[in-house]
Amino acid sequence: MHIHIKLSAIVQSFALLASLLSPAYAFAAPGGVTGIQAEVVEGEVRVRWNAATDGDPAASYRVYYNTESILENDGEYDDFEETNDPVTQHILRDFPPSMELYISVLAVGPDGVESDFFLEEVNVFLGQEPEEPLEEPPPEEEPSSSSQEIPTPTLPSEEEPSVPGLPMSGEVFAVVSAESISATGVLVTFSLPVVLAPDQAANAFMIKNSSGTQLALTRLTIAGNRVQINTEVQERNVAYIVEASSVLQGRAADPTASLVTLSPAQDKGLFLGHGMGKEARVFDPRGAQSQSSIPVQPRDIANLNIRATPGGNNRYDVTVTWRDTNPPGAVASFEVTQSPDNGRTFSAPQLIPGNTTMVTLRGVPAGEFGVAVRAISSFGTASAGVFKSVALPPLSTPDDLSSSGVGTAAILTMAGAVMGWRKMRTKSTKH
Repeated sequence: MHIHIKLSAIVQSFALLASLLSPAYAFAAPGGVTGIQAEVVEGEVRVRWNAATDGDPAASYRVYYNTESILENDGEYDDFEETNDPVTQHILRDFPPSMELYISVLAVGPDGVESDFFLEEVNVFLGQEPEEPLEEPPPEEEPSSSSQEIPTPTLPSEEEPSVPGLPMSGEVFAVVSAESISATGVLVTFSLPVVLAPDQAANAFMIKNSSGTQLALTRLTIAGNRVQINTEVQERNVAYIVEASSVLQGRAADPTASLVTLSPAQDKGLFLGHGMGKEARVFDPRGAQSQSSIPVQPRDIANLNIRATPGGNNRYDVTVTWRDTNPPGAVASFEVTQSPDNGRTFSAPQLIPGNTTMVTLRGVPAGEFGVAVRAISSFGTASAGVFKSVALPPLSTPDDLSSSGVGTAAILTMAGAVMGWRKMRTKSTKH
């Protein structure tokens, strides 16, 4: 212990002397990491990113991961893995079982100094339940010497014979449970694997609180009998009801059987808003403004415009602007989601302040890039949303590792807003 402290003091003294004599060689933190992409391939998570270009050159990169959003939890993470060289890709193999995995990357300079902020994160859907310890069965009681075993007579089976093409007797398609897994995520579990036509996704679910205010939905991900719903930011500890509609059907155990209709008596689930959600609003009639000045549902934006210019690493810098059509103070925030495939899949939503009508996206790959913008009122209601896309031609040879599409967050700079989150700590160091 004393030797370690003494050596540390000597090293610090030499470092201070070197910085005073040769200030030109002082190290600075590398720039932030953007363009993060990830995909799940055969149980591995393959991650790729753009090289950090600002500050000191990167000597390596640290790939951080967490079972919840890193950006929405003030930089908290489960663990990280570091690359040996300044490569821009890494494969994660040893990560905890989870329904989702959130990933972010920081650059590390030659002196071990990391980037100052997490700028982006990407989430991938793993569909794995956390492992629970198995309970040992109780020991069997030994029969006493005076007891005798009496054989149980076999009764004829009263089960109805199964008929090919029909669901097995007693199969019910119903909502089993609902729970919030993040401030913008809800997991709904059904009794059977879920079948949904893509063109009916918008009509599949409705979520509302006890006052009847609907929670806006942005994306569905189906994995077997579980459906993950991405929403706008929930109000913490507020009771919500999620209601499934009849467009959802269950797949019977018999693959030749017809689909099972959702039970109307078991089509709802109750959950509480996530603890990392926003503060619940308390209605105060003394401070409430008239309905004419703040409408129940805000109006959509107008003049949505996308302008792209070539950026670094054969990618684009995209500037998105729009005009707010609502009265002053009516919009608390704007929800921005991105699509790499002209609206077929979307990223996780990001909220920006209501007084901002411009956002710059860096590291956007070539393709049919689209952006959707919705206005969110201070009461939590949302406009229908406006979507626009633009074709971005390849600037050079396409990347050999494609993005997963869903979950990529590339919002970097916004007028009047803070960029990224400061890296904080692992969960194990929380007090």
